[in-house]
Amino acid sequence: MSLTRNALIFILFFLFAAGNFPAQDCDIFIDLISVKDDKLPVNIVWRDIRLPDTVEFHMPKIMPGNYSISDFGRLVTGFWAYTADRQPLPVKRIDDNRWQIAGASQLASVNYLVDDTFDDARYREIFDPAGTDFRAGEYFLLSFGAIAGYISGRLSVKCTLTVRHPASLYGAGPAPKKTLSETLDNYSLNSYYDLYDSPLMYAVPNVASEKITDTRFKLFVYDPSGNTDPWEVLEELKPGLTAVKKYLGNAFPLDYYNILMGFYRVPGHDYGAIEYPHSTVLLENKNAFSFFGDIEFTLVHEILHIITPLGFNSWGKDNYNYDNPVPTRHLWLFEGATEYTSLHSGVMYNAMDKNLFLALIRRIDEMSENYIDTIPMTEISLGVYDKYKYEYMNFYLKGALIALCLDLYLLDGSDGEYGLRELMADLKEKYGESGRFDEDRLFDDIAGLSGS
Repeated sequence: MSLTRNALIFILFFLFAAGNFPAQDCDIFIDLISVKDDKLPVNIVWRDIRLPDTVEFHMPKIMPGNYSISDFGRLVTGFWAYTADRQPLPVKRIDDNRWQIAGASQLASVNYLVDDTFDDARYREIFDPAGTDFRAGEYFLLSFGAIAGYISGRLSVKCTLTVRHPASLYGAGPAPKKTLSETLDNYSLNSYYDLYDSPLMYAVPNVASEKITDTRFKLFVYDPSGNTDPWEVLEELKPGLTAVKKYLGNAFPLDYYNILMGFYRVPGHDYGAIEYPHSTVLLENKNAFSFFGDIEFTLVHEILHIITPLGFNSWGKDNYNYDNPVPTRHLWLFEGATEYTSLHSGVMYNAMDKNLFLALIRRIDEMSENYIDTIPMTEISLGVYDKYKYEYMNFYLKGALIALCLDLYLLDGSDGEYGLRELMADLKEKYGESGRFDEDRLFDDIAGLSGS
C-alpha cells in the first residue's frame, strides 16, 4: 500500500468521521477495511495541544497484566508525522518503541502501519491474548497497546477512537460504543489508560448476554468453524460466574462485564487470557465443548483480578509505566492469591466438587517442584522481566500454595471468621481510590489488618 494511497484513505476517513462526534484532545482512527498483508492503517490526530519543538512518540514496552517485555513498537512500519496542512515533519526512529519528531510545535497528526502479533514468528513471545490478530474481512482482535502510540508524557489526554470496519462485522468490548454508520463505530475514552483497558473484537455477531445477580455479563465468541453457540457457553460458565459473584460480595463493584472469547485451532501459540477492569480476552485452541471446566476456571481467575492487581497494586491508578516497567515484589499476591481464590470460590459456592479442589491443590504442589524453592518469591518477582523470566509459572503454583497457607493461618487464628477473602477486601478498601500500596509496607499492612 503506497504512502499516497494511505494518506488519501486517512484524509477521507478523517473528514467523514470528524463531523460525527465531539472533538477530544486526541482522535485515533483505525481502518479495518484497508488491512492488507496483516498491516492495519492507524491515524492519530491532536487538537489544540501545545507541544515543544521536539517530542517523542512512544509505543508501549509492556502492558499491565502481562509480565514479559513485548516491545510493541516493533510492529510499526511507515511512520509519518504531519502539520495541520499535511506538510511532513522530520522523524527519527530512536529505538524499537520511540520516534523523535522535530518541529512538533506544528504537529497535528501521525500516520503509520501496524502489523498484527499473531502470525509472525518474530513476535511469538508476545502473549496472544495481549496482542492483535488481523484477518481481513473476517475477524480482528484489537489490543490497543499493540496499536495506538502516544506522545511522551501525554497519557492522560482524552481521546476518541473511531473504527472503520466491514459492514458484516460487529464490534464488541467494554467501552461504550456509538454507531455512526454501518461501517463506522466511535468510542470515547477519558485517557490512554482507558484506551489500553478497552480491547475490542470485531467478527460476525455471535453474542449472548445475561444478568447474574446485579452484573450483566456479555459474551462475544469468535469461532472460525461457526460451531460455537455463545448461549451454551454462557450457560456452562454460569456456576463459576455465580460463585465468584457470591465470593466477592460487595467487593465486586461492576454492573457489567465483557468476555471476548476466541476459539482458535492454530498450533504453536500461547493461549490463555488477560484481564482488564471490565473485560477478559480469552483465547483457546481446544474443542469448545470438551473443556468448559478449563474455560470456567481461567475466566474466574481473570475476573478475580478486579481485586488485585486491578483494584490495588504498587503503581496506582492511571500511573502505569508503559515505557520502563518497574518490577514488583508481590506477584505471589497478584497471581498466586488470585489462582488460589479462583479455586476456593468454586468449592465454597458449589461450582466445584471438594474432591476436585483437593486434587487440583495436590497437582499444584507437584508441579511447583519443577521451579526454584531456595529463593524468596519476592526476589524472584523482582527479576520476572529478565533473570527469572522462566520462573513466571512459579507465582501461579507456589504463589497459590502461599495463599492457601495464609488463608488457613488467618482462619485458624480467628475461629474461621477472617480469612484471605476478608483480608483482600480490607486491603482494597485501605488503599482506596488510588489503589496504590507501598511495596515495602505490604506485609506490615497485612499484619495490621489481620491482627497477626
